Amino acid sequence: TLVARPLFTGLHNLLVNQAIVPGLSNRSRWLMHNYVVRQSLGFFNNDFAGRIANRVMQTGTSLRESAVQMVDALWYIVVYTGSALWLFAQADPWLMLPLLIWLVVYVALMAFFVPRMKARAWIASDARSKATGRIVDGYTNISTLKLFAHAGREQAYVRDAIDELAVKHRGQTRVTTTM
Repeated sequence: TLVARPLFTGLHNLLVNQAIVPGLSNRSRWLMHNYVVRQSLGFFNNDFAGRIANRVMQTGTSLRESAVQMVDALWYIVVYTGSALWLFAQADPWLMLPLLIWLVVYVALMAFFVPRMKARAWIASDARSKATGRIVDGYTNISTLKLFAHAGREQAYVRDAIDELAVKHRGQTRVTTTM
């Protein structure tokens, strides 16, 4: 255990950080970019360039994080629960009962919370992209804004998006806290 655990942790980190993180994230971004550039001109006219770019960049990271976390979680559940069940069965099969009950409750809670978390995460991500889009587009057109825009309205426009992001993010973290 003193040698095996650090060795396997190092191998896991090497695999995730050197192969999966750069490869999967950037592959996803490339595929998203290729999909987005094939859209009509109306698609680009109806949204912020910064928001679209933010979605392309975020999607790669989100997909990679979701995949790695899912594999890690399933691996730990299988190894630790399987090991505990095996050890309990060796000592006394009745010891397995509390762990099996816990496992059923855990799966039920995940079945309840994960869809809600997914929905809230999507809403928060959309609000984050909206805020980023407004900020990036403001910076992109800063000369025009400084010459012709009303500073208070432009600030309120960005502030509304940031306030909306805070509300949506609180909704997401509320589900996380409840879990």
